Amino acid sequence: MFKVIRKQIRPNTEVPFFAVTDVNFLKWMRENYLETGKILPAKNSISEDGLVQTTEVYFQSHEVAREWKYNTYVVENLHNVLDAYCAAAGIIVLPTIVIGEVENNVESV
Repeated sequence: MFKVIRKQIRPNTEVPFFAVTDVNFLKWMRENYLETGKILPAKNSISEDGLVQTTEVYFQSHEVAREWKYNTYVVENLHNVLDAYCAAAGIIVLPTIVIGEVENNVESV
């Protein structure tokens, strides 16, 4: 598995973190990545002060992570939407942290 971490830092707890709500995109992700085993469901955690959300994503491989990152559909329906929402809401998205290959001991949901 290939682990990627993304962090969102919001200005206060009244501002909701970005969350994918596009039903068509969620269906596409489920069919093309989750059900195929290319990606495990994202795991979110919130800091004690409620200002930082950390998202951990496990991809089948580095190649799959790159495929997903540069997929035109993902860029248009996730990355661009995330960037626009966060810019408007005052949320800082830290650069993605790539952990690389990790043991496949992650529980799938």
